[in-house]
Amino acid sequence: MEAGFLKDLIYNICLLLGVGVVYSEFNLRPARPARYRDILTGVLLGVVGVAVMLNPWVMRPGMVFDVRSVLLSVGGVFFGPVSALLAAVITALFRYEIGGDGVWMGIAVIFCSAGIGVLWRRLRPQVAEKASLLELALFGLAVHLGMLACTALLPAGTALETLRRIALPVLLAYPAATVVFAMLLLRQAERARGRLALVESEERYRAVSEYSNNAICIVSDSGAITWVNKRMEDMGGFSKAEYLGAGSFARFIAPESLEFVLSNFKKFLAGLPYEHHYVFAFVRADGVKRLCEKYMTDFRDRYGRRNLVISMVDITEQRKAEAEREQLLRAIEQAGDAIVITDAAGLIQYVNPAFEKSTGYTRAEALGKNPSILKSGAQDAEFYRRFWAALSAGETWESRMVNRRKDGTLYTEEAVISAVRDADGRIVNYVAVKRDITENLQMEEQFRQAQKMEAVGHLAGGVAHDFNNILTAIKGYCSLVSSALPAGSPSREDIGEIINAADKATALTGQLLAFSRRQIMTPKVVDVNKIIGDMTKMLLRLIGEEVKLSTHLLNAPCLAKVDPGQIEQVILNLVINARDALREKGEIILETGICDTSGDEVPWKTLRKAGRLVFIRVRDNGCGMSELVKSHLFEPFFTTKASGKGTGLGLSVVFGVIKQSGGEIAVDSAPGKGSVFSIYLPFVKGEAAPGEAEGGSSLSGGSETILLAEDEESLRRLGERLLKAAGYTVLAAASGAEALRLMEERGRPVDLLLTDVVMPGLTGRQLAKELAARKLCPRTLYMSGYTDEAIVKHGVLEPGIAFIYKPFSADGLANKVRAVLDGPADQARA
Repeated sequence: MEAGFLKDLIYNICLLLGVGVVYSEFNLRPARPARYRDILTGVLLGVVGVAVMLNPWVMRPGMVFDVRSVLLSVGGVFFGPVSALLAAVITALFRYEIGGDGVWMGIAVIFCSAGIGVLWRRLRPQVAEKASLLELALFGLAVHLGMLACTALLPAGTALETLRRIALPVLLAYPAATVVFAMLLLRQAERARGRLALVESEERYRAVSEYSNNAICIVSDSGAITWVNKRMEDMGGFSKAEYLGAGSFARFIAPESLEFVLSNFKKFLAGLPYEHHYVFAFVRADGVKRLCEKYMTDFRDRYGRRNLVISMVDITEQRKAEAEREQLLRAIEQAGDAIVITDAAGLIQYVNPAFEKSTGYTRAEALGKNPSILKSGAQDAEFYRRFWAALSAGETWESRMVNRRKDGTLYTEEAVISAVRDADGRIVNYVAVKRDITENLQMEEQFRQAQKMEAVGHLAGGVAHDFNNILTAIKGYCSLVSSALPAGSPSREDIGEIINAADKATALTGQLLAFSRRQIMTPKVVDVNKIIGDMTKMLLRLIGEEVKLSTHLLNAPCLAKVDPGQIEQVILNLVINARDALREKGEIILETGICDTSGDEVPWKTLRKAGRLVFIRVRDNGCGMSELVKSHLFEPFFTTKASGKGTGLGLSVVFGVIKQSGGEIAVDSAPGKGSVFSIYLPFVKGEAAPGEAEGGSSLSGGSETILLAEDEESLRRLGERLLKAAGYTVLAAASGAEALRLMEERGRPVDLLLTDVVMPGLTGRQLAKELAARKLCPRTLYMSGYTDEAIVKHGVLEPGIAFIYKPFSADGLANKVRAVLDGPADQARA
């Protein structure tokens, strides 16, 4: 081997290796697109090929040898056909430019080397990433055997000389150079891949940390923040410099969370188990407190120091939304209206407790079912067809319907049902808000009934008032005529019959007033048990021997504030009604007791505040009543009895008395199953009022002066005559205004004002107050045929008011006037 050839060969190999190192650092950068990289690599390989060809070993002019075969063959393996071809073209052009006898052999070696490299890459693609020394040696040997084969392009003599001089160095040095160069590229490629992986890892880490929705920071074991991401700056409002220069993370923690956070950090420092996930409050740069959910873990850095990596999410809005959802859920759960949510097919997905209460179905029983479980049959198929047509079209459906509870009872509800759509506008659910209005409908019916009864009551009260005035005149004048007749005169008996008829008419007007709740009550605290006990003998005589009367009275006082006489009338009317229902044979039971208003037994809201109630029940096992009869039961003049057997006022009187006493009455009856009338009155604590002493002597007349004000002429004349007959001086006036004129002309007081309550213009109460204000009358006695709010409140006479009820007798008037004149003035005030 010639020393010059070896020297130039080694020089070229070193140049090749040096250029290869530079090239590998440049070529393996990942940022360039592949097509540009391949072209750039091809150009660079070509330039390197030209560079090594600038310092060849010259065997003789035109015959040059260098390491271009190593460069191009390895380039074909590692950089592919585009780069290899481009490099081959560049070097071939340069070789052609050099010229000489070996130009065609040189060009052939260039393309042969690049071609073998590309072919080897295609057959063994893994060689560019991982190749053994043996494979690389075989590859280098194959390339340079091809190189020697290209000597065939030289003249025969030149070819033999060339083989003699270069064969051994080519087959020894060139394959070795190929192996070294390939190993260098493999190593550089591996290092580049490592750097690329590191760069990619850093980029991924930066992308995860910088573009994460979570705020991320690193805290050292001293408590200082050493790194924050952009989200951390956005979430807290502080800059990165402010975080890193804070000295301690504690600066950013809200006071209420600071103790727990620091305690947990101390556990971390001590190597104890600590909380990795918890919620705490922090303070933004603007001073606003926010809630944060924290996830953290620890790691050791390259110096062995422990650090915390903390990932945080601001959950303030989430917690607010959760609180709002929780509040909404509680509202739905506690709503008085039933709420039902179904899927698009109509199957129940949710019901609230109000649904369970109103229907009797539990949530477990309703879920997955169709609301048709509530169908009562009250609505026809057309109703449901329109119902589903509206819902399917997305319309809101509002309607009343009758449904059936689990126990089979029917109820009426108002329902508003709406469709729920998703973001695409498809119906995914239906929401129904339903209210049980059964009780409201019953109350509406009761109210309509009450209005009807009130209208009839006004009429009855007005009739009774006018009739009482007439009866007062009849009875008064009959008394005068009777007293003027001789003791044995037959006319006295006739007058007595007239008075008896007037008394019966008085009782009838009393019933009318009781029904219309316009009679004046004298309520007292009484024991209902005692009233029934005192009436038992009288009731037994009244109902006859064929009817059995039983009493089940509570063994404790049943105290209520009522008018004793009116309650007696109520019990009497109910017992008579029960007797007639028995048709002279059967049993009547009188029962008393005390109950609580919280139970279902008491449906009236008017009695809810009473707390406890006294009840009186009158039961019979008679013929009972139909629903139609029950609906008209308390209407005046309604009766099921034969003509002449009843006036139809008995139960109307009962209704009026109980209502005026602040109570309620209920009826439970069915044909063939008897009837139960239940009266409920507010229970009163205390003791029953003592009974009044009976009897009393008649009072005489007097000589005092009385001012009589009455707009009814016949009554005014009668009153004047009766009072004068009793010895009184009487000033009579037809109106309140006339009475005032009389007193102004008189100029001095009278002893008593006797006035009708209801008069046109100036009423009796107004007249009395005016005279009292002028000190012209110390006492007032009111008279009327029915109640008036001027002197009564809810049928009860005001304290200190003196009153005589029309119709009255002559003796009754004289006794009342005398009692008022002799009594205290504050018991007969204006």
